Amino acid sequence: GSRDPFSFFFLLLIKTCSFVSADSCPLILTPPKIVVKFGDPATVNCSTSASDADLMGWESTVGGTGVVKPPAVTWRVKKLEQWTIKPKCFVTTEHEQCHVMPEVTLYKTPDMVSISAMNPGPMVEGKDFSLICNISNAAPQTINTTIVTPLNVSSTLRITPRRGFDKSYFKCIAELHLGPYGPRPVPTMTSLPYIADFPSAVNVIETTWGRYRNISIIGATSTNDGVYICNATNDIGTVTRSVTVIMESKMFIFTHKLHLWLQEVRSAL
Repeated sequence: GSRDPFSFFFLLLIKTCSFVSADSCPLILTPPKIVVKFGDPATVNCSTSASDADLMGWESTVGGTGVVKPPAVTWRVKKLEQWTIKPKCFVTTEHEQCHVMPEVTLYKTPDMVSISAMNPGPMVEGKDFSLICNISNAAPQTINTTIVTPLNVSSTLRITPRRGFDKSYFKCIAELHLGPYGPRPVPTMTSLPYIADFPSAVNVIETTWGRYRNISIIGATSTNDGVYICNATNDIGTVTRSVTVIMESKMFIFTHKLHLWLQEVRSAL
């Protein structure tokens, strides 16, 4: 009966040669792994130690050599720009055919690295503040799986601001760690600085009980004992300070303490 052409070709191939695994294939790649910057040249040499080798060569979408005579053949690309390239060096001996493949990593430094606040608004002391670093068009990228083509990624830094952060510089540095075959030094790219805006509370509204800014206690009695509380409020929030008055003499002047106390409240905002 009629035979499927593909099946016939496959059966013929099985009859004419056998295949062996890459581990036992008599081919040596130098180097076995390469890390190449996008657009740069790439070279891998392939040699065989088999005395009965008849033919060898490189199969590749770029840099293929066709069939050549042993014992060595070089895969060479002047400008590597294929993200998923898988070159293959093969050898045919009297009894078998096998191949090996170098591990090719193509990388690209980011087009841009930038840093910004995740949410608008000033920093507030003691309240978490998030900065986001955006890395544009870099490769490769490892998330849950490895992606070889360029993509945009981001990273978030959460900080708890302190008063001394005002006018501090924050920078984002993107590093490409590409293993022992990667370039040295490690390729890096740094963002422009983000300057922390942590201004003093110039919008403090001072209020007191009644219409007095200073409280004076003259001719104090035991009824003046207690805790005196001051609340300072602005658009960001409220700061509360308190002072305890304990009667020890006939007269207690509170004005000076309240003045220092209000200064402390103002500096806390």
